[in-house]
Order: sequence, then structure tokens, then C-alpha cells
Amino acid sequence: INIFNTFFLRLLKKKKNTSLDKIFMKNEDEWDSINNLNIIFKIESIFDTKIKASEIEKLNSYIKILQYAKKKIR
Repeated sequence: INIFNTFFLRLLKKKKNTSLDKIFMKNEDEWDSINNLNIIFKIESIFDTKIKASEIEKLNSYIKILQYAKKKIR
């Protein structure tokens, strides 16, 4: 999770002390379609999983991504 957090903050050009639970795709200028794909690819890489296209659109906030990742870890 820490690797992903670092990647996520860097990709969205946020400071390390940013509250992650308040990050939503609709509120972030840096979270465009290209960076969304980068986020998805990183999740797939870190958690050794494949995300279905139907699931991608639901992963539109840090909290939803974290919840998804925790399900994959179990």
C-alpha cells in the first residue's frame, strides 16, 4: 500500500502529507484519463491482478481504490 500511496501522490502532484481520503477523480485536475490508466496499471502491477473494464469506472477515488486493493489482498 505504501508504494501505491507514494506513486498516487506523486502522479497527482500532491504533497506527502495530503489527506488521501479526500482525493476524488472529479476534484483533481491531474487525475485525467491518462493518469487514470496509469493508476489502474499500477494497481494491477502492485497487487498482481487484472481489473475488468466494468470495474475501472468505479475506481474514481482513493478510498474506492484502497477498498478494491484490500479485497484483492485477502
